[in-house]
Amino acid sequence: MPVLIVLFLISSTTLSAFAKPLSQTPEDQPSPGESRDVEQFVRAFNKRLRLSRDLTPFQTEPPASEMLDRVLLDKDDSIPVSKDLISRSNLRELRQFWIATLNLAYLSDLYIYTRMSVNGVRTYELPPAQQYPPNVAPIMKRNPMLSKWWKASDSDWSDQRVKTIEQVRSLTSTYQKTASLMRARFKAHPPEQTRQYRQNIAYLSKHLGIVRVNTCNSEKDCAGLPLQTKTITVNVPVLTLMLARIDGQLKLLAIGKIDD
Repeated sequence: MPVLIVLFLISSTTLSAFAKPLSQTPEDQPSPGESRDVEQFVRAFNKRLRLSRDLTPFQTEPPASEMLDRVLLDKDDSIPVSKDLISRSNLRELRQFWIATLNLAYLSDLYIYTRMSVNGVRTYELPPAQQYPPNVAPIMKRNPMLSKWWKASDSDWSDQRVKTIEQVRSLTSTYQKTASLMRARFKAHPPEQTRQYRQNIAYLSKHLGIVRVNTCNSEKDCAGLPLQTKTITVNVPVLTLMLARIDGQLKLLAIGKIDD
């Protein structure tokens, strides 16, 4: 699987960066100029995200939108839908489903960060009652697929794939509704103002910086980008961003959710 695609899928796989800092060779480290550019990018990203708590605009702007479509149409990637659904005719709905899934995962982590210490905790392993506010979990449980998944959380992953386009639409609708409720909650009670959230960010602070620099050397690894494109992964609170310098500017390629 291409390197860029592997990095993109951090939202559905385990990233160990928060468990132990990555060791870096000089080739992996950013230059001073790159570090300054990334710091500026991250500040602007965080400011914009705090206003909306919505990852959708970031995912629908190129080149991130183009990277997302590439991933969604690649049947070798591990997006949680049946391969029978992966087609250009379903691309719009698959895109909405993926973005809704990532948005809810992001908002869920924000909520968890305000409620408990994440030191040594993998947030996705928590029971639903701890991942979502009291007014959100019951709505999610009314979705037949989510109810089934929650009752059989230890079942084989193949049993938890979305198998019909109707299921895609149903889950997307549920995720979008619950995300709206959580955004309203955070508008009234910003996570950053809670003591627990600040403690968690302090605990994770040593990881909230440049993670790794990579240079793609083949058409396969570059996933449609020019050869020798340099990508930079950087952690921000509860998310990992993958950036690339395109036409002289840092651009967002992908967003993933960090596993603590």
